[in-house]
Amino acid sequence: SLDAGQQMTLVSDFGGNPGSITGDKYKVGTAYEGEGSASMDGDSLIFTTKTGAGKVSDETHNTVMSMEAGMALLATGREYVDKAVEGLGDVANRGVDGTATFASVGGGRSRYETGSHVTANSWNAVVAVGARREMKNGAIEYGVFGEYGKGNYKLHGNEGRGDGEAHYAGGGLLAKWTNKHDVYAEASFRLGRMSDNAKDILHDGAGNGYGYDVHANYYGAHVGIGKVFQYDGGRSLDVYGKYFYTKRDDADFTAGPDKYSLDGVASSVLRLGARYGTTDKKWN
Repeated sequence: SLDAGQQMTLVSDFGGNPGSITGDKYKVGTAYEGEGSASMDGDSLIFTTKTGAGKVSDETHNTVMSMEAGMALLATGREYVDKAVEGLGDVANRGVDGTATFASVGGGRSRYETGSHVTANSWNAVVAVGARREMKNGAIEYGVFGEYGKGNYKLHGNEGRGDGEAHYAGGGLLAKWTNKHDVYAEASFRLGRMSDNAKDILHDGAGNGYGYDVHANYYGAHVGIGKVFQYDGGRSLDVYGKYFYTKRDDADFTAGPDKYSLDGVASSVLRLGARYGTTDKKWN
């Protein structure tokens, strides 16, 4: 830290007079800023602080943007878990012994508003295996899954740009209960670990770039209810509501002389929807 009214010699025995002296801010480490000015004092160029280094640098916002970018990758992964719940229930994915298998891989490009904005490229994959058990009042489907995702992102802010990449790996459990009236309830739980690496998201007063390489656990869950209305001619209408929750744990890292401690990041999504389908001899 620095207080107001302190001086530092930038160049001693300057050996002449500078044409112009510009700049009215100084920086301590990567996190704190203050106001001041440089001037000649005899043959030396000195810097005098006008305020203490009590203002947090706007660039520290980049660390939060990076955490949100990693969270976006995890949030995309929950869509693939949702696909696995439905995929295991598809008759076409079930073998003669009742075992069902499902896999899905996909990728995309997204933009997230974060005060500034983040652009992210990612791909996600899930593999699941399960079974179906017929019961007196309905049927239950259950299974396990493994998931993996990888992505890279760019930060676009007023303080410049930064880059990062992240990947996660984990797994979980899923289940779905359907009664005789085609009313169903479903749930899943996911758990894993995420690695996140960012560079040049913070800078000190000399322009040196800093980033981080952190690892954090994540977990998530979802619950849903719905009903499938069956109509003549193979037509159906699935009306549902689903709630998804995902959380990434906190992370600590050091950039130059500064120690950063970032809180965990959580995502909550409530989805209400309906799906219409039809089946005949030629297409579904």
